Amino acid sequence: MRIVVKNDGHKNIVLRIPTGFLTGNLSALLVCRILRKKGVYIPFRHMRFLMNAINKYRRRHKDWNLVEINSSDGDYIQVKI
Repeated sequence: MRIVVKNDGHKNIVLRIPTGFLTGNLSALLVCRILRKKGVYIPFRHMRFLMNAINKYRRRHKDWNLVEINSSDGDYIQVKI
């Protein structure tokens, strides 16, 4: 996963995070626990299914942009999985 932040006249920021952290069993478990504390119950097997679906989609579509934002003052943000 790559997060790119470009500012007009400032230094650009590029963060690279391994996708395994995003779509792994540990992150699915953490998301389930956090949602449970907020009052939303999603079973672990459903969250794991969602993580697997995201991972399969990512493998088929290499240039998938999750978020791409252009502001009027020239800032640019891109989250690419």
